Amino acid sequence: AAVAVAGIMGAAKLRDPACKDVKEALKKEIFLFHGAGSANLGAMNLLAKEVGVPREQLFATNSRGVVWRSEDGSEGSFRNSEQKEFAMLGKPSFDASSLLAAIDALKPSVLIG
Repeated sequence: AAVAVAGIMGAAKLRDPACKDVKEALKKEIFLFHGAGSANLGAMNLLAKEVGVPREQLFATNSRGVVWRSEDGSEGSFRNSEQKEFAMLGKPSFDASSLLAAIDALKPSVLIG
């Protein structure tokens, strides 16, 4: 997870070499992690807790598509409590099982596989 976040930070610096505060720059990005395993969830956790990226800008997919949960957490496509923590709030209005539809709807600026 730490290596992935370091790579993301490096990519942000490559995109804008004049950037003085990479953490602030990352707070403006929308992230889509294709896969909700421990490595991607760990990277999402680091981005949220250490960098300060709002959870509303962190999305993940699992075998069911974009991970989402109902407001009360009783329904959703999450498979465990770790996925539930980063689940999108509310059932998506797009075809959540399609990566292309998710990209079109969420408009991520960073896609991590």
